[in-house]
Amino acid sequence: MTQKLIDLTGLQTYDAKLKGKVVGTVEITGNTLTFKAVDGTVLGTATIPKTIYNLASATEDGLLASSDFTKLQGIAEGATKTEASDNGYLLINGVKTKVYLPESFTALTHGLYKITTNSNGAVTLGEAVTKNDLVELGLPGQDTTYEEATTSKSGLMSANDKAKVDGIAAGATKVQESASNGYLVINGNEVMVYEPDTQTALASGLYKFATNQYGAVISGAAVTKEDLVALGLPAQDTTYELVTTTQDGLMSAEDKVKLDTVAQGAQANILESVSVNGQALPVNAKGVNIDMSSYALKSDIVGLYEVKGSVDTYAALPTNAEKGDVYNVVNADASKGVRAGDNFVWTGSEWDNLGGVFQIDVATTSEIEALFA
Repeated sequence: MTQKLIDLTGLQTYDAKLKGKVVGTVEITGNTLTFKAVDGTVLGTATIPKTIYNLASATEDGLLASSDFTKLQGIAEGATKTEASDNGYLLINGVKTKVYLPESFTALTHGLYKITTNSNGAVTLGEAVTKNDLVELGLPGQDTTYEEATTSKSGLMSANDKAKVDGIAAGATKVQESASNGYLVINGNEVMVYEPDTQTALASGLYKFATNQYGAVISGAAVTKEDLVALGLPAQDTTYELVTTTQDGLMSAEDKVKLDTVAQGAQANILESVSVNGQALPVNAKGVNIDMSSYALKSDIVGLYEVKGSVDTYAALPTNAEKGDVYNVVNADASKGVRAGDNFVWTGSEWDNLGGVFQIDVATTSEIEALFA
């Protein structure tokens, strides 16, 4: 372009007239060129084209981004594109390529086996496990029975224990009584469960007080004499005279002594009724007359029977006995109705059988009734 504006031939015959035609300077402003003659006359301008390029994408050419440049620098010379494929294969630059092919072994169906593996960990041999194999490992050769568990011995859980466990909520805690008021021991830790409101302490005394809904005293004021009088008590001391038979009053010391000599539950000595053998007797004032003439005296009873000893048989009883003499007959005598050990007393005219010691091993009701008929 400059060659078009400058006449090189004319420069050979340069003179002052050419100063207004020949380019003397070129000014550059941005992408614009301004051509000026030697005398400063603007001869013309030219604009340099400005081309803008975006970053390259997968579908459009463009400038290389710095991140792509870094990625490109990390790719080795001659690198290939590798993708996953079937087991033992890879796709290398789109071509399926075998990279590993294991040895072929007999397939084993689902079950429990004794196995052998190669150095790659592949199972090369498998043999079904037998009961004897398990016994050799320490398992019992027959069913094992267990007793129910106790507090000192492990065992099977009983149905009752299972019901008890089912009744315990998940995450349940062990709660115990604490020695500290307002606390519980939860899982071994002291936990405060109640903290009462703090109130002003009251010294021992008689108070008018108020409580909260929990019964705790929240305020108290000392009771005054006026409070008691307002309740109906007298404002001054009350005096009493001694009691009389017609007027209430204080008990005298003499009456107290008399009262202390009276037994608990005592009553006046008044006979209301008297009976002898269920027969009521007449009561005259404070006396009762009981006729004992028909009753035996002690002197009448003493000496009634006198034990004399034993004889072998009923026939050996003495013929000169006195009234009240008692003998024991050792041997039985069926003809006389005598049993061994019967006792006889002389009535004054004959021997009376008093009975004796006897033993009953088995007796019917009729036999017992016959004994006491």
